[in-house]
Amino acid sequence: MNPPNRFISILLVLILLVASRWFYMTGSTFVIDGDESIMGLMARHFLEGKELPFFFYGQSYGFAFIEVLFISGVYSLIGVSGIALKVAMLILFAMGFTFFYLTLYELNGKRNSWLIIIVTALLALAPSWAIWAMKARGGYHTAFALSFLATFLLFNNSINRKAITSVFIGLLIVLIYQSQPLWLVGLLPLVAYQYLNKTNWKPGINVLFGLGIGYIGFVILKSGMSSFWSPSVISWDRLLDFNLMVFVAQVYKALTGSYYYGAFIEPDLSTKIVAWTYLVTVVLSVFWIAVEIVRKRKSADKLSIFLFASVILSISYFTVVNPNTLRYLLPLQGFLLLLIFFGLRKVRYKGVVISALTVILAISGLSIYSFRDFAYSEKSKITDVVETAQAKDVKYVFCEGGLLQWQLIFYSNESVIARYRGMTDRYQPYIDTVNAAFFRSDPGVGLVGYVPPKLDTARYDVTIINDDFFLVKSPSRGLLEKVGFKLE
Repeated sequence: MNPPNRFISILLVLILLVASRWFYMTGSTFVIDGDESIMGLMARHFLEGKELPFFFYGQSYGFAFIEVLFISGVYSLIGVSGIALKVAMLILFAMGFTFFYLTLYELNGKRNSWLIIIVTALLALAPSWAIWAMKARGGYHTAFALSFLATFLLFNNSINRKAITSVFIGLLIVLIYQSQPLWLVGLLPLVAYQYLNKTNWKPGINVLFGLGIGYIGFVILKSGMSSFWSPSVISWDRLLDFNLMVFVAQVYKALTGSYYYGAFIEPDLSTKIVAWTYLVTVVLSVFWIAVEIVRKRKSADKLSIFLFASVILSISYFTVVNPNTLRYLLPLQGFLLLLIFFGLRKVRYKGVVISALTVILAISGLSIYSFRDFAYSEKSKITDVVETAQAKDVKYVFCEGGLLQWQLIFYSNESVIARYRGMTDRYQPYIDTVNAAFFRSDPGVGLVGYVPPKLDTARYDVTIINDDFFLVKSPSRGLLEKVGFKLE
């Protein structure tokens, strides 16, 4: 049976993408985490005309303005909420997802096939993106979408011959670097294939021109910008402590998508099967490329080698970053599926291949469904703190949780303003607001922390909330300084 046309195929995989997340987005368990709350607040401030947030608050990296535009756009349609945040991110992910499909279409000589549809569907149902397809985290979705826009342009022979396309590729590289540079590790080999594998150097020069324009633009944009958060991501010293088994285990965990920040959450059997399948595929690709090079030598398909390099580099950099930061391996999934498609597109016994991939697709569907109630913490625990604070007329909070502070602000729609321990943070106006309320002895000041409270509960008016948090109204300066808050 022939596959449907390109438009219908894209529509079908997009419906699959949205439907697969429906159970999660309409559930009552999903919670907007601290970093997502920051993104939600950035979009709110932009919509209200308060801020023009190009980067994730408190950073001079993590270009997030495109995500802010999407979120604020959805806000304007359905209001400010957690579901609006998720919908906006899913729309942006769907755009990158569409460019992924179009990349496969170009790699297949502008011919549609069931293999293209199934491999694209595998990306839709990949466990590694089960939650992340809807997660707002400052630059990740921008990098994902722009990376596959770039691959589409690179392999579209009717477009990539134009000088403006090469310049635009250079601009995209800068945008991806500023958003989330991890995607460049997999993308640059494909850029090198397209522009360094030619006798005509003009397109490559045009790419450099685009890079220069983008670089100058961001230098101007960042001038005078302060950066509260600027951690060191890469450490070459980690190579000295490299352990292959630990490395493989962490890659497996990343492919399951079953984690919250650095905490791994044991996934179900279907998710384990899919994750191990992809991990084994990475290993098998090494042997496949070795055979390609040894047997065919000069006639070996160069693109397959560059696609392989894209995958290997996308996994290798994990040896020099924090292995507990599992989200750093998000780029791997897309580049791996590109390699899988390219390796299978001309194999014999297509029916067997399609059948095998369909089985993996079905298991992936079960995996995605298993994420319907995925949550590291309960939303009600956060909203109960907000409701308790509001019931006690607490509007300004000293918060012991560096991420919790943002959740309280987001879920209260900024009716509760919170700050953390230090005198500086990602968004300074919040600290200034809480401090001003405290120093004018506003009765709406409170202290929120985790149970058990590190204070004399008999001495202070302490409200315990669900055995998880506590609230102290009108805390003294001595108490705040005792539990670690700086006030000047």
